[in-house]
Amino acid sequence: MRYTIQTAMLVIALSCLLLSTRISARALPEYETGFQSVVQSLWQTTIPPFYKYATGCAFTSTLTDAQTEAVVFPTYANWTGTNWRALFHGFLFQEPCMSEERIDTLSNIILSLAGVSVSDMHPAQRDHVRDASRGIFTIPKKGHVIYPHIILPSGRTGTVISTTDRNSVTSDIMGDFRDFFDICVDCGVFDGDRTNRIQMLKWNMSKATMAPSVNYKCPNIFLVPPDHGLTFVSDVDDILRIVKTWRPAYAIMTLIAWDFTPWLNMPNIYRYWAARWPNTHFHYLSDCPDTFSPLYLDFLNKHYPCGSFDDRAMSTVMGSRERAHRQVIESFPKRKFVLVADTGNPSNMILFPKLAKEYPQITCILIRNITVTDPSHYLHFDLREFETLDPDRYMFFNVPNDLYGIDFKRGECRKHHIHPVTPPDETDSRVTPLGAAMTTARAWFGWKWWCMWWGDPSSDECRLIQGAEPPWTWEQVVNQKVT
Repeated sequence: MRYTIQTAMLVIALSCLLLSTRISARALPEYETGFQSVVQSLWQTTIPPFYKYATGCAFTSTLTDAQTEAVVFPTYANWTGTNWRALFHGFLFQEPCMSEERIDTLSNIILSLAGVSVSDMHPAQRDHVRDASRGIFTIPKKGHVIYPHIILPSGRTGTVISTTDRNSVTSDIMGDFRDFFDICVDCGVFDGDRTNRIQMLKWNMSKATMAPSVNYKCPNIFLVPPDHGLTFVSDVDDILRIVKTWRPAYAIMTLIAWDFTPWLNMPNIYRYWAARWPNTHFHYLSDCPDTFSPLYLDFLNKHYPCGSFDDRAMSTVMGSRERAHRQVIESFPKRKFVLVADTGNPSNMILFPKLAKEYPQITCILIRNITVTDPSHYLHFDLREFETLDPDRYMFFNVPNDLYGIDFKRGECRKHHIHPVTPPDETDSRVTPLGAAMTTARAWFGWKWWCMWWGDPSSDECRLIQGAEPPWTWEQVVNQKVT
């Protein structure tokens, strides 16, 4: 009974996250405010109790502050005219002691949404799932005060003071912390108006331990000069790695059961950009909640140029993507920005043209047209906002090689031989408000519940979903051959 409750709670939480990222703002314009508040309430009331039920014991009383770990996200610092100001953000957590049996039970809660279980897998694959689950099922450390400092190039420690004149930051109810800190002026780094290169430092802290599960190969503070160079603000899912977010069961497997896999030769493109323009700043964004971020950071450090990173705080559901974009753009008003994303996220199709109209420093928007290379992407996307934007400021591309040869530093954005994207039929039921909600429900529940209970199993959509989703075979699970 306990795990039935757990599964139901996780389904509700994941469904809230899916709805918040997949339903277009155009589909629900007049209900947006109310919808945000409802989803926010569901998320915040579902997730905290889930940790209690997921552990099944009152272990928090046995964990001390000394066992508090922190995941600190790689971040950027901007020059204010007198000093460098860095964003210090991440989350605090504690790892409970759980048996292998308990880990498998918790893993199966997630894997059940994809129609598989740990017992279906090869021993090496089971270890992979267990390692991922240990990082996911942690306990947020709320109300904990930590004292950040920086490691200078000389190896000594440098001081930082927050913009509210404090030298500490306190985690919120979900363990998240976020604040801007001014780096000491005598810390051995060049002033922002005296250099055109990116300088790099590292965070450290007292009252918490840097999580050993995170690969900190890269520096985690990038001092970005204000007046020179390019900044690429890039989504991760379905543009840098294969996820197929429109197929939730497949996406769950890519998150917990399989190694993160780059999309085609996209790492070569990013390394090409980094080599061509050495002063380039890469800022990576994901809609994943905090607890998944170590998996993302490890993947980015292995395959892509070092850069800053931001995700969805556990205490936030709606608006995190727009906030993150605005924050980095407004921190560097004189740099040129290139936004990179895909058609799999409908919110980008509304947000990016809106931002481009507000911020002239956005010189290019690059959108991967998923439908061209992946026929399983059957969800429609809205192009109406792009039709009001200068066509020389955006490009829809099909494969990574389409991005070679564009001089973004000179303001170029497109290759004219790329075939234009045809807007979807506005009479299609799937682009109406009700149709968007029904399409989301089918995408999430279709293979197991929708076509079984409500949908017509013989319909084209049910056949498509059933053919694209589980049940998986054992060989597919182990060998990652589900296409």
